[in-house]
Amino acid sequence: QRELFDFIPASVCLLEPDGTIVHVNRSWHAFFAANGGDCANALVGSNYLAVCDKTRGLEADGARQVAAAIRAGAAGVADPASVIYPCSIPGKSLWFDARITALPGPVPRRVLVSHFDVTRLYNAESQLALLQKAVAAASDAIVIADAGDPAYPLVFANEAFLTMTGYSRTEALGGDFRFMLGEDDAHSTLRSALAAGTPCRVRLSKFRKSGEHFWNELSISPIVDSGGCVSHFLGVAADV
Repeated sequence: QRELFDFIPASVCLLEPDGTIVHVNRSWHAFFAANGGDCANALVGSNYLAVCDKTRGLEADGARQVAAAIRAGAAGVADPASVIYPCSIPGKSLWFDARITALPGPVPRRVLVSHFDVTRLYNAESQLALLQKAVAAASDAIVIADAGDPAYPLVFANEAFLTMTGYSRTEALGGDFRFMLGEDDAHSTLRSALAAGTPCRVRLSKFRKSGEHFWNELSISPIVDSGGCVSHFLGVAADV
């Protein structure tokens, strides 16, 4: 049955209740061989919990959580657990999802620890969170409209847009965006660009919800999906 571990893409180790590694799979060996790991502390016979307990610095909190989950699993007092933790190796900063599962049987139990490399996902989520914060904090109004609906409903509007127009988020999102389109030449140019799925930049005469008149310079850019079709429009507007 242990040979089946070699078909698991994650790096897997089987631990005795005290943390001693009794088996590792092929992916585990390959990871340490490829990254210059300290095999003496990572392979059969070494103690996984001892490595966790000695970890210091930025990785210490993750190591502590993993160790606690292993001990709880071995004692039969916890369900399977998942811990996202950083792992620094020479020249790389990685993130792993450690999934800890106690094997059936009398207490104390053996524990299986599977390590999934989630570096790309973690970095993508971090970049997305940073982008969301930047857009939310931008001084210019930023909106995203659904190009697949002839009403061009807004699916996103930042705080600056709400401040500029006076509309609440509930009023702005999901409704008919065409209520903001006038009939002058600039609005005609904007309508044509929306219909054609092309970028444009116009200066528009607008009214806030309160009825106050203002001018804004709006730039729109099409957002293309994986199939090459325009799925949304990004709009950036400045009160001029």
